[in-house]
Amino acid sequence: MPMSRLGTEALNQVTEVGYVLVPSCLDAPTLSELGDLLDAGHAGVRNLLDVPAIRRLASSSAVRSLMEPVLGSNCFAVRGILFNKGDGANWKVAWHQDCVIAVAQRKEVPGWGPWSIKADVYHVRPNSELMSRMLAVRLHLDDCGNENGPLRVVPGSHGQGFLSGTQIQDWPKDNAITCTARTTRGCNSNATPPTARLVCGEDSERPSSSPSGVCNRRICLPG
Repeated sequence: MPMSRLGTEALNQVTEVGYVLVPSCLDAPTLSELGDLLDAGHAGVRNLLDVPAIRRLASSSAVRSLMEPVLGSNCFAVRGILFNKGDGANWKVAWHQDCVIAVAQRKEVPGWGPWSIKADVYHVRPNSELMSRMLAVRLHLDDCGNENGPLRVVPGSHGQGFLSGTQIQDWPKDNAITCTARTTRGCNSNATPPTARLVCGEDSERPSSSPSGVCNRRICLPG
């Protein structure tokens, strides 16, 4: 098992407020290789775990050292997505919760839904208990500052279960945290916004009992 990059304080922060910023995870050669490999010509690319290099990344000691302290040694990656904001694709996203998973097939389960299809893959909102066993890992492939669309999070909101759109918008955001990133790959510090921003997102899950017949897109979960 790889040595944990998350100390006790960082692990407690994930539990209590739902996020932690890790200043360094991937080395410069890996960042450069990923930047060259991934298609930066599109604003978003789904199903990244279909790419062998991304599957290797998801199982690497660098990434698992972030996942295992939170989810345990049996956790596994279930979805990978690339986001790229630039001159041709620069969008603003309203406050929201990410609460859908990718699955192999559609099966009606009480408490699961609504369903959708994204990039030819079924997605569904499961129950909140399953979502509580998941962790999102964002890997920044280049710099992300205040000027080019950083992620913002509301500490503690992860422990409230599913919220309605109205509840999300009404939630106090005075303590919202802006998640900026400085990478060893770097970009022009004098660039005018919007500058390119590449983010490789990965969802990981802790195994546990799930409704019989419901399979994650990559691994069938026990019924």
